[in-house]
Amino acid sequence: MRYIKIFTVMIGAILVSFLLHAYFTSSVENDSQQKRVINVYTSLPAEIVACLAEEFERTNNVKINFILFSDKEALLNKIRGTNEEKVELVLTDSLLLDEAKTDQKLENYVSEQTDLLNDRFKDEHGFWQGVWYDPIVFCINYDYLKLTEQNISGWNDLYKDNKIRIGVVDVMASSAAANLYFTLVSQYGEDDAIKLLQKIHARVVQYSKYLATPVRMAGMREVDLAISVQSEIVRYMQDGFPVKIIYPEEGTSYLLTAVGLLKNADNKYDAKIFIDWLLQDGAQMSLQKNNIFYMPTNQTGLAYKTINIDNVKLLDNKLGNKTDVQNRLMNRWIKEVRLSN
Repeated sequence: MRYIKIFTVMIGAILVSFLLHAYFTSSVENDSQQKRVINVYTSLPAEIVACLAEEFERTNNVKINFILFSDKEALLNKIRGTNEEKVELVLTDSLLLDEAKTDQKLENYVSEQTDLLNDRFKDEHGFWQGVWYDPIVFCINYDYLKLTEQNISGWNDLYKDNKIRIGVVDVMASSAAANLYFTLVSQYGEDDAIKLLQKIHARVVQYSKYLATPVRMAGMREVDLAISVQSEIVRYMQDGFPVKIIYPEEGTSYLLTAVGLLKNADNKYDAKIFIDWLLQDGAQMSLQKNNIFYMPTNQTGLAYKTINIDNVKLLDNKLGNKTDVQNRLMNRWIKEVRLSN
């Protein structure tokens, strides 16, 4: 009887020990799972970040919580704050990240994946990494291309045919269009850039609010040529619209989307994994599956090769985010281009 009691006590002790172990293991696992979250500030549209978050969580078992900003100035002010939300990363345009770097809000990061990037697409000290870019190009309707005798290969060819109908995005409505304007000013100087845009303006039949509108108009033969971002043109080409991309021979502007690691980031381990993932095929393929076609900065992957395009000469916007200069230039564009006869 005495041995039975001893045996019962031993079994009870083992059972209690097992239950305690299971409880604490479960608590640790749950706590660990709760920590596997990355918070990301972004100015990108919800439909873009949604497919990235879904694919990364599926393949890496890490949740991405995107915090969206429609106003980039508000985003920059948030970065300059105290990071009370424990945000790890910022995914936005490279010009804004340059300002965050100047404010010493970013931590440098380099890896085998970032080393694959051309110097143009990353900060020289590793404070941000470009993940994709979107150049402004010409979208020409095939019917017009067959009928015209005018060779269109650059900006100065756009106004030589006095019958050409051009659709373009309003500089005041689109950051990509504004960036084109500032890039032309950087390249040619204010006066010559304004003169060029005035000549093109004489052929413009519509200034659109959205980047897709002039491309759709070119596909529907409502204009002969559209000036817009390449991603929208490729999307319409995938849908069978009869248009062709022409790259301006003098070069063109581009928006570079980049990612930066915040200094006070909580979960730096997973944040760095996410940065590397953004530079690989998984991220780009998830975008392309959702009919989103940006040019990957990593030109060694399959995703880059699937967008069958020629090389494009890229020009830099050297004005940066100088608000006072930009406001003055915007006012000049309105008076001397948009409202000119």
